[in-house]
Amino acid sequence: MRALVAKPAIAFVGWVERLMYAPGDDEETRRRKVQFTIASILVAPAGLVWGVLYFLFGERTVAAIPVAYPFLTGLDLLILFRLRRFELYRQCQQVLILVLPFALQLGLGGFVGSWARGGGHGAAYASSVRPPIEAEHMRESRQAR
Repeated sequence: MRALVAKPAIAFVGWVERLMYAPGDDEETRRRKVQFTIASILVAPAGLVWGVLYFLFGERTVAAIPVAYPFLTGLDLLILFRLRRFELYRQCQQVLILVLPFALQLGLGGFVGSWARGGGHGAAYASSVRPPIEAEHMRESRQAR
């Protein structure tokens, strides 16, 4: 069973690494690019689930915000694979994961209003913390010193 999961996962990581490769990238830079890209791909389905839950609980307008994330991420990935400009991809992802939770909070009535409505106050707030953490992770090691 382990081999059934490991082989496709290794092949997927290798495929992403080949797409991310840029001449002159050292091993650490390649690894960070792959980690960031795979994390974006793996998080995208959560936006669909989150949006469906909002829709089922009657927040039909607000449901469009988390549902937009996987589609915008897919578009961002297509642009990345076409142009091979990782920094543009990374910046777009960071804008998405900063702006979409903020828009979700506004759609739910602000921070206090989302608590009163029982909305995604915890998840939206927690996901707004993600961009600076990812930005720090993606910095070159010489910049971090």
